[in-house]
Amino acid sequence: MEDTKTVARTGPFAFIRNPEDFWGGLVLILFAVFAWWATRTLPGQQGFAFGPGTAPRLFMVLLALNGLAIMATGIFTDGNDVHYSWKSAVFIVVVAAIWLAIERGMWAIGQGANGYMVATVVIAAASLLMIPTLDRLELRGVFFIVLSVCLFAACIRTLGLVVSTFLLVFVSSAATNEVKWVQAAIWGVVMAAFCAILFPYVLNLPMQLWPRF
Repeated sequence: MEDTKTVARTGPFAFIRNPEDFWGGLVLILFAVFAWWATRTLPGQQGFAFGPGTAPRLFMVLLALNGLAIMATGIFTDGNDVHYSWKSAVFIVVVAAIWLAIERGMWAIGQGANGYMVATVVIAAASLLMIPTLDRLELRGVFFIVLSVCLFAACIRTLGLVVSTFLLVFVSSAATNEVKWVQAAIWGVVMAAFCAILFPYVLNLPMQLWPRF
């Protein structure tokens, strides 16, 4: 088998020695740009008080810097090519279609306000049962990381900061088989308690802590 780390590359992107890291870093930067656009109307810091947009902008800057560092790694170090799989693409499309069907169904029965949350929770629960399939498709890591963030965003308004943070940590831990479920649960409780103190009390942000139905 040919070693992708020693393949001589040609064409306009020949300067990229590690495509996996280079394009991965670019995706992180694009996420940061999207986050900036999505939070552009939120007020920032006013004096010593954090505004609703302060923390997101701080994190998006850190994300963009991290993406730049990873892109630089892709230029200056050798690495692997990016591999594509039609099975992975089909899997993502199917998952998106199921999510959309559940969300639209919630609207149809007059529960549209909770449609995003219910659809995302169902996908998350089903995905935890499909870990072997995700392993075979080589999607496990990126799928659960993205899913955990979407789950947090979908649940924060209804379930509150404490439950949403726990779910974020618990689901994201499924991205690797090195983390045990008990460890994930303990770490989720610790992070939920930390966020429950940090945001409403230390940063003085009006965050809803507990579920509201």
